[in-house]
Amino acid sequence: KPSITFFFVITLVTSLSSYNTLAASVINSANGDVCDVPCVPGKYELFECAHDCMVDGFSTGYCDKKSQKCCCTNKGI
Repeated sequence: KPSITFFFVITLVTSLSSYNTLAASVINSANGDVCDVPCVPGKYELFECAHDCMVDGFSTGYCDKKSQKCCCTNKGI
């Protein structure tokens, strides 16, 4: 039984550390928008960004010039 308990503790610690890594990859812009996916000219631009944000429940999205990431927002642009 001690080995099973140890296994569950290691699994829990590993899953929590992965969660923190994933959360750190999302950037909150200065105005509170959620910026995640990189915008790539010719491949992933304003149309794709806005579409994906709306599918995720936001009102729209835009490519932030400073971070070069797609930022989802519920505010009017």
